[in-house]
Amino acid sequence: MEWRKVQGASCRSARVYAEVKNDVIEWHDDGHVIVLELKQNEVYVTTVMCPKECKCSHADADCVVTFFVEAYGLDVNVGTCPAAEKIQVAWTFIEKSKDLEGCQVWITPVDDPLFSAFKGDFS
Repeated sequence: MEWRKVQGASCRSARVYAEVKNDVIEWHDDGHVIVLELKQNEVYVTTVMCPKECKCSHADADCVVTFFVEAYGLDVNVGTCPAAEKIQVAWTFIEKSKDLEGCQVWITPVDDPLFSAFKGDFS
């Protein structure tokens, strides 16, 4: 994923806009947190904490972030950060169909160096 500032985009309500393959996507930094657990050599997502007052619901799920992280685990993550038990994430929802299974959600830790630098471009 390439982070590029979109001409004329702003960062209102902690939203960040990026252009990916000519599609503008909106990143939401609204308080979602994933809780991780280390068991031997494996990292597991134990909980996704949703702030509920955000716009993450879909007709098929109360929270698309929770739905996709529970279904696909950390495969929906596009960023990096130091290991921690709780990690605050930003997320984007790419609605390609009315059916949730036909859509995509990507998350990135808000502390990811590239995301942080990109977000700083809007400050």
